[in-house]
Amino acid sequence: MFWLMADETNGPAIVYSGVLQDINKEIVTYERQIFVGNTKDGGASDWLVEGDGVKGLRYKYGYNPPESEKVSLGWCEEKSASASAAGSGRTAQATNSMIGASCHCRGVEFYITRPDQQSADPSLTTQPDRGAWCLSGSKQDKYTASCCACDSCRVSAGTEFVCWAFVPRHNIRMADGSEFDIDAFKTLKTYRSSERATWCFCGKCGANCFLVLDVARPDVLDVATGLLWSGEGARAEDWLAWRPEEFNRVDGGGGRPLVEALRRGFV
Repeated sequence: MFWLMADETNGPAIVYSGVLQDINKEIVTYERQIFVGNTKDGGASDWLVEGDGVKGLRYKYGYNPPESEKVSLGWCEEKSASASAAGSGRTAQATNSMIGASCHCRGVEFYITRPDQQSADPSLTTQPDRGAWCLSGSKQDKYTASCCACDSCRVSAGTEFVCWAFVPRHNIRMADGSEFDIDAFKTLKTYRSSERATWCFCGKCGANCFLVLDVARPDVLDVATGLLWSGEGARAEDWLAWRPEEFNRVDGGGGRPLVEALRRGFV
């Protein structure tokens, strides 16, 4: 809900805008996007199109010039398999068959494997008419990813929208290679927001980790994409296929400036 600077104990608290019930454009304006350089590929910044209540200033590694240079829409750093993973300085841990993931403190750490024949089983969800919707790519070798701006995601994460990848449970492995066990993470905490949904987050560093929809699709988890260690960048496009139509399936965020900016650019 708040971000407090360690060296500014008496300074102002930075409030996550997602917890605000309404966004009054006379009071709150989205002025800039900062540390875009940490994403390596532009991340969600590429989708946030300037408009009413949202300005298009983007800074690579800071808040203002000359502290940081400005970058343009569509900025992308040269990609390298040995580069640091987006957002944390962690070493990217990904091969063609497996990608690592963790929260900031690494209390929640796991791996995701490439989709296989079992991943394409439509019985994994209660929506078999949609087929293997959680897989994408011409060879179905990537996971579908999208953004969600529903009220539940917004107030549970504190952010205006959340980016999720939809991964079959059997494709997630523990850090030691053993079978996935969501109860085995030492720092993972849960919050059951309804009879259908359980939120999982790190109780130490606060990272959003999983959303478990144990009625609709208990065998397909929503995995927070910010956890992935991809040398490609924050969007991890070597593993994920971003599908705006999944975002458009969700009704939420209407009238909130940052969500409207996302609707303009995430197409």
